[in-house]
Amino acid sequence: MENLEWQLSNLELSKKLKELEVKQESLFYWEEVVDEDNLKPELKYIDIKYTKDKFGEYDGGRKWQQKYYSAFTVAELFDKLPNGFFLGKDEDNGYYCGCCLEFIEEINPKFYKKLDEKFYGWLEEFAEEQTEDKNPANALAKMLIYLKENKLININ
Repeated sequence: MENLEWQLSNLELSKKLKELEVKQESLFYWEEVVDEDNLKPELKYIDIKYTKDKFGEYDGGRKWQQKYYSAFTVAELFDKLPNGFFLGKDEDNGYYCGCCLEFIEEINPKFYKKLDEKFYGWLEEFAEEQTEDKNPANALAKMLIYLKENKLININ
């Protein structure tokens, strides 16, 4: 799993994306199982197409929860980002999500205007600093979270 893990959004970012109502369809999922006896949830990848959170009780009344979070791949995250964003790699072998403002301005002037009003031309520098991560999927997830939280994009 370790070879696969660096290609998927981590649990923390996956939870945040679900909280922001990003559609939970992916090739892999984080599974979190919690019951009254477990202090820590179990985490694993499951290769199912879609599942819903489950809640229940064991015999004897102990409650349990089973929650699922999409562990998005790099390709799945790129599909959710607007055109004009890219994955870069710095000299420390970290990744970041950047953008080409000239391209965005050309293909989507309304979106460019929103970005320009928010950043006044500083988006490239901001993106590199705020999205840097050793995991390429996490770098893309951080950008998607930022764009959603600041209402710069509206995806589900």
